Amino acid sequence: MMTFEPNPQRPHPIARITAGAALAIFLSGCAYNVESELYPTEGPCDTTNVSFANDVLPMVEYRCQSCHGSMNPAAGLSLVTYEEISLIGLNGMLSDRINRSEMDEWVMPPDGPLPNCKRSILDAWVADGCPQN
Repeated sequence: MMTFEPNPQRPHPIARITAGAALAIFLSGCAYNVESELYPTEGPCDTTNVSFANDVLPMVEYRCQSCHGSMNPAAGLSLVTYEEISLIGLNGMLSDRINRSEMDEWVMPPDGPLPNCKRSILDAWVADGCPQN
């Protein structure tokens, strides 16, 4: 009858299978699937003739008003009207917050930075004096 003698230099077969399964499970969780970063669709960025109504307001409505558009806006800052939005544009707060590092706790919006083109559009609108067009 054969007996199994463990070899101290080689792990037991069950231990190798268990380690292999654990490694496979660990590596399967390492998928990077942020589609917009893997496959950027950002084409040419047109920052000429930036319009408040067509470019700025829709962006603010979509990315800012969930926090800054309610009856009790975050930080007491409402971004609903042209006057409110242009005020933070003219005083520098808009450009400051959207252009901070992603690691900065005060970067806006907090759910992730705007794409470069969107930031450039907002910066162009501010550089133009925040026109109500």
